[in-house]
Amino acid sequence: LLSQPQIKQLSYQTGLSYFDKGQVRVIVLNTSDVPYLITANGLKKYDVKLTLAIRQQQIAELITVLQQSEGKQIVVLGHANLLKADGSEGLQFNGHAVHELLVAFNRHLKGRLCPKSTNPDFSVDLPFDFSQQQSGQVWSYICGHLHTENNYCVDGIQYVLLNCSALMGPKHQLTTKYNRAWNRQQGTITEFAGYVIDINAQSRQLQVFGYGAASPERVFQF
Repeated sequence: LLSQPQIKQLSYQTGLSYFDKGQVRVIVLNTSDVPYLITANGLKKYDVKLTLAIRQQQIAELITVLQQSEGKQIVVLGHANLLKADGSEGLQFNGHAVHELLVAFNRHLKGRLCPKSTNPDFSVDLPFDFSQQQSGQVWSYICGHLHTENNYCVDGIQYVLLNCSALMGPKHQLTTKYNRAWNRQQGTITEFAGYVIDINAQSRQLQVFGYGAASPERVFQF
């Protein structure tokens, strides 16, 4: 992905990247942004598969990209959902804070992002100023992680969850109710689950076309 010349990064440390296609800007976030720390017992303090987080440096880069997004219709991609459908925290650390930052961009606000945190490894204290960005808008946050399909809108941002799930068998502990309902079988189209996403800035429409164990089409208007 990152070897493609159209993919831009502010650094190689955080995992954040973005690219533009006309008026559309796609921002990719790293929701497994954890420090590599070793405990006194010689074990990793954080497992990237179990700890979902976004740290200050990546959020600072996101602020920079958003402040340079005048006139852009923005779709954000990430592995895990920032928020749950009820608006509660979707990550272990800073999912809600990043969501609030996206909302602040849409509302052209200026302020400081300083969420309460009891863990200094994930503390955030950053200024932002979106008061000059009058025409850019974050439309949607698209992710997988939960091995199901869902969609919900929080504070005007459309969350779209994709069933990015390999075939694991009906008795596997990670096989969700959604995937069991598909009765997925090897050698059939349901062995796979994937998506093609069309973002149309002119019609202000997002279309999600699924194949395999996925809904054939979902359409969102902005």
